[in-house]
Amino acid sequence: MMRTVLVGFGVVGRAVCAEHLRRGIAVDVVDQDASALQSASEWLQHTFPGDDPSGNAWNIRSIPSVIGSLTSIRIEPSDPRDAGGADDWAGDGRPTLLIESVAENLEVKQALFRQAQADLPGGSIYCSNTSTLPIRNISSSLDQVERVVGMHFFMPVAQRPAVEIIASPKTDPAIVDVCADHVRRLGKVPLRVGDHVGFVVNRMLAPYINESITMLCRGATASQIADAAMQFGMPISPLALVDVIGTRTAFDGGRSYWRAFPDRFVSAPLLPALVKRKRRGRHDGGGFFDNQNDADQHLLAPEVGGLVTRYTRQGRDWTVDQIHHRLAATLWAEAACLIRDGVIKDVNVVDDAMWGGLGYRMSLDDDAKPVVDMPTVNGSDRQSFTRHCDSLGWDILRTQWSGEDPIHVPAWLEHQCESAVANGQSPRDVLVTNLTASDHVR
Repeated sequence: MMRTVLVGFGVVGRAVCAEHLRRGIAVDVVDQDASALQSASEWLQHTFPGDDPSGNAWNIRSIPSVIGSLTSIRIEPSDPRDAGGADDWAGDGRPTLLIESVAENLEVKQALFRQAQADLPGGSIYCSNTSTLPIRNISSSLDQVERVVGMHFFMPVAQRPAVEIIASPKTDPAIVDVCADHVRRLGKVPLRVGDHVGFVVNRMLAPYINESITMLCRGATASQIADAAMQFGMPISPLALVDVIGTRTAFDGGRSYWRAFPDRFVSAPLLPALVKRKRRGRHDGGGFFDNQNDADQHLLAPEVGGLVTRYTRQGRDWTVDQIHHRLAATLWAEAACLIRDGVIKDVNVVDDAMWGGLGYRMSLDDDAKPVVDMPTVNGSDRQSFTRHCDSLGWDILRTQWSGEDPIHVPAWLEHQCESAVANGQSPRDVLVTNLTASDHVR
């Protein structure tokens, strides 16, 4: 078993750490902020109290810096007989599986990996929990490019059963297999996807969130958006999801999408306004909402309500059904683009990504159980996202890009849809058609 090193103990890094500890996997945790690691003991005792009288299921101790001068601690079970416990750490010279969750900044990630490759033993694997940056860009300046992989967890990590595994064109396939096995040790499903901006889940998420915020600034209410998303099959409002992700992270993801596809994305100005107002999200004082209970994702914070009024343009009345249909069509169109670009080689990956990365048709309890009609990933009998789009039908979907208030859909996709209607094909058939399209690169 490889030694596991987690770099970054912010909101995402802490959630990834918790998933390892729930599975009994001891870890070294590294962060540039010593105070972030000083809070680890209190957090662990609250999150993993254990059964012994002391309430401490895990030992935490300082260790020499693992990477550069960064502060490092070791977290291991109090009982060394536990899997991944002290006996596993006898030889610190063995290869390491490193997972970073640092700032979503190319230069920051490259600098970290350069230092890590200089300090860690040969044979180590370097995983980036990037949400948008292509792995080929992160690894381009590194010596061991073949040992760099994307391992992208989704927020909230405890409630999302999938993890994207992304290989650059130069990544060793055997390294990808090791990373997929590690994801399975965490009790999650590895999704192997192509190395493009946003990969699969975040590339679908960016226009979905942007469209939600755009509708908010066009007269839709937060309550309507929440109701529409959950009627559609999502476990949470897209606005509440932004609060979970963090407004800055959501903004960075949207910006990456816009830079890659400027002709398909008109950024809603409300999100950067929240970032400037330091409304960072659920874990730092509130974002769209002040009250962070899921049951209360219908009432915007007063400050945000004022910003919505300021940024409202071309306001109109909406129904929950109209919002539902618009969100569904936005996601479906992006899925078609992902397939045509070669990021996805199997239509089922679209459904797996919606289920495992965005919680489509998932419950909201701590274990994130699938709902009754969606029992397992890749289950042929489940109510999947693509089948839901089929059930909406062409009349509803086509209205979203051909009516008076259209969403953007590429001309080639509109043409395909018209041909599909004429030939009696379904929306899912159009996705399958793009698997064999000759032009996979834009």
